[in-house]
Amino acid sequence: MSVLSSTLPTPLDTRPSSPYVVSPREIVDPSQIAAQLSLLSRKQQDLSSALNALVSDRAQIESAFSRLENLSLKAGRLSNEIDGTGPKFQNGVLGLTTRGLGQQNADFEDQPDEGLVERVRKVWDTSERVGGKVRRLDEEVGRVKEATDIVTEVLELKVSISGGSAKMTS
Repeated sequence: MSVLSSTLPTPLDTRPSSPYVVSPREIVDPSQIAAQLSLLSRKQQDLSSALNALVSDRAQIESAFSRLENLSLKAGRLSNEIDGTGPKFQNGVLGLTTRGLGQQNADFEDQPDEGLVERVRKVWDTSERVGGKVRRLDEEVGRVKEATDIVTEVLELKVSISGGSAKMTS
């Protein structure tokens, strides 16, 4: 519960009233008319005082309205950063162009303003391309390593054969 809602008076009296309002068609004697009139007058007075209490505290209403305006501006900025559409803000001023998340790189200067979603999609596409090339490079490195192992084994075999034939001739 916010501070604002806990300090505001309730607009309706939540106390159960002992005499209750009855339909005017059910009233049969003057004492019931007086009781109903008294009850309705009391309810009107309670409602009027609650309404006056709400309206008299203009500071709370204006403060809440100011917070709503600030939230609206922030929502507009977030919308612009996320999808690249909507009003353009810079330093809280409407009308100037800005890139979402403060991107002012030269790589982006020739492109129209993009939202966060579009930039994330482009980064994902780039990472997929780079990832595919890295996987192919890993395959090539594996093949080179296998070839190196085979060459090393052949050299070791040649050395051992050379060493064996040198011992046989001596």
